[in-house]
Amino acid sequence: MAGGFSISTVFSWLKKKSESTNNTKSGITRPATQFNFDDQVVNIGLCDGLYNNTYPGMKLASGLAYIAIAVPVWFMGLPTVKPAVESLQVQALIDQVYDLMYQRMQQLHTVCHRRGTVWIWPKYDAIKRVPIWEDLPDDIVTDILRDPYTNEIVEIYTNREFEVAIGEDQRRTIAEKKHYTASIITTTYTGEAVPGYENYQTVNPIGITPINFTNNSDPDDARGHSDYERILQYLKQYHDIDLAESEVLAKFRGKLIQYVQNLDDWLAQNGIGDLEDFEPESIDLIINLVDKEKTEYLFPKDAVDGYEKALKRIFRKIVEAIGVPEISWGLKTEGNNASVEESMGVLVNNAKAKQTQHTKNYITLWNATIRMMSRANMMREAPKVEVTWGDLSAVNEQTKAVIWKSYAEGLAAVMNVAGMTTQQIHTFWLQRFPEGTPEEFAEFEAQMMKAAAYKAYSTATYLEQKTGNGSGNLTDDEIV
Repeated sequence: MAGGFSISTVFSWLKKKSESTNNTKSGITRPATQFNFDDQVVNIGLCDGLYNNTYPGMKLASGLAYIAIAVPVWFMGLPTVKPAVESLQVQALIDQVYDLMYQRMQQLHTVCHRRGTVWIWPKYDAIKRVPIWEDLPDDIVTDILRDPYTNEIVEIYTNREFEVAIGEDQRRTIAEKKHYTASIITTTYTGEAVPGYENYQTVNPIGITPINFTNNSDPDDARGHSDYERILQYLKQYHDIDLAESEVLAKFRGKLIQYVQNLDDWLAQNGIGDLEDFEPESIDLIINLVDKEKTEYLFPKDAVDGYEKALKRIFRKIVEAIGVPEISWGLKTEGNNASVEESMGVLVNNAKAKQTQHTKNYITLWNATIRMMSRANMMREAPKVEVTWGDLSAVNEQTKAVIWKSYAEGLAAVMNVAGMTTQQIHTFWLQRFPEGTPEEFAEFEAQMMKAAAYKAYSTATYLEQKTGNGSGNLTDDEIV
């Protein structure tokens, strides 16, 4: 095979051990052939069918396929968006967009992890005065052009064919091609003429190409990988084995095994005439001679034990490969509470990884969206936003109480001997409990002073409370 190596040079079962030690390496070829992964598109019909339980030949594994995507998406939550520079006007725009796109972001995560890649094109509906995040399915993105120096994506071509309704029981098929650049967007339609679908060219108002949200992508790859890629073969095995077991159980009926010395005598003593009309499952009583005749029933338990063991083994492989711990699949994990929290730690790390891979693209998407909204609202500035994610916690309530008690006792010990400054205390709480701690130190310090004043107020005598002694001279209203 010119310019590369054949499969046989990598996987050969006929080589000696000394020849096969480094069989994962190959000699350098000149020139080296680089494979273009930008041209590899996932099978969207397969991935969507697995998730929605519509793909033939895989339906008995669809429940596992659903959990593999849904649980990390549920757990990762949604990004937090705020102005890079504090502005009530910009925050109002962010809140408006967030209310519109709340469910859209959840869907984006689900589809991205399921298909591997989602292309989002932000635009503005001037009539409804709302932003739109158009979803471009990965399989319609046909060509991706890059800058030869920076390797950044500079042009995108899409090509799709779809049907539109033009009246009752009337359909027309339209072929649409689009060309996105940072400055111009060109749309071309072919096929039968349909009003509203005419060729046009517009200026690109945001100066970017469609944004590619990718899952588990390699550096510089425009397309990612579906989470199903690692477990697809196991899902297929699970379906096939579960189906085979179900067929055995559905078709197999209990069998009667009768040991007799004389068949005619046994039939007569049990009132059975013709064997052709004999139905073992309808018998309520069987009479046997002591130590001479015996009756046994054969059930399919032994026949399905192998299937059950195989299903458990394949399920374990799926759990190990996808990185979603066993307790997330609705099953009870054996062991103590610590093992459960250890499993939840795995899920936390999985969700954090999902969050991290989308942060950069969310910054691009939200900045483009807010820019469009600011122009539509005649704002002079071109606002920028920041995107962060909330803190994740996989600790149950009982353990939270223990941790909180340990933190409180430890802080009390060092505070009583002036071992920490209030600045250090603020940093400590902000890192561990960001949702309940003010970001600004001044606000935190003011609340600490009020807490200290309340402590002095609650332990003071009635006279001290009325005169203000011991409460920092604060009034009742100020302390509360």
